[in-house]
Amino acid sequence: MEFKTTDWLGFIQFSILILWVGLVVGCIPVRLDKDFCPIGVEPQKTTILLLDTSDPLEPKHVEYLRKLVIGMQNPDGDPDFLMNQGDELLTYELTTSLHDVKPIFRICSPGVNPSDWDAARDLTEGRELVKRQWDQFESRLSELFAITESADLQSSPILEFLAVIATRHIPSKRSGSEKKIHVIIYSDLLQSSPVLSHYKQYPDVEDFRETSQYRNSKSDLHNVDVSIYRLERKRDGIWQTPRHYYWWTDLIKAYGGTIVYQASI
Repeated sequence: MEFKTTDWLGFIQFSILILWVGLVVGCIPVRLDKDFCPIGVEPQKTTILLLDTSDPLEPKHVEYLRKLVIGMQNPDGDPDFLMNQGDELLTYELTTSLHDVKPIFRICSPGVNPSDWDAARDLTEGRELVKRQWDQFESRLSELFAITESADLQSSPILEFLAVIATRHIPSKRSGSEKKIHVIIYSDLLQSSPVLSHYKQYPDVEDFRETSQYRNSKSDLHNVDVSIYRLERKRDGIWQTPRHYYWWTDLIKAYGGTIVYQASI
């Protein structure tokens, strides 16, 4: 079977048409909501930041938080923390009221900073438009870093609050969802509620698991990455011991979560 010249010309024209359509589709901007999240598109990854301001954040805590969140936009950074374009960051502030828990801050990553683009991207995307989005994005992030004042809580129900967030955002095992969830706990980790108090004698996690308090406050963190940042204060040194630090390690594992990072600040 032989191809005629007209057949080859038709094939080439068809190929050029397909390429042109692909370029046009690639140039159509995705509609974003006020939080820079793609409208009608489920984020492939959600990072949930549990921010504990039951005591004021010290300057070192605010600065580390700023570096942590900005680092999520660095493609050369830690892949466990990386937020690709359209990935979502939700921030919850610890509160004693568990009936009306709402995120205090939500934003999605606009992707790679246009200042880091290669020349090829300028052919399909408008640098100036994306630059304006990035300027707005960074301005919004500054709002998060300003949340430093104490919420003046009479208790710190960290376990109960985590359970509410887990129920709301973590897909059930039956759903078969492959969505990535990264929970970041940014707290002094000094639990204080009827469930458990770290300000007095408390059981190891192995013994705590046998109690009704554990069962009633348990979070299902299967297939969830968890990072724990203990915010240390000089006055709390008597309670923020090595045992207290690793108590949380054991607890997250008991919940089925995977700890990807843990540190004291």
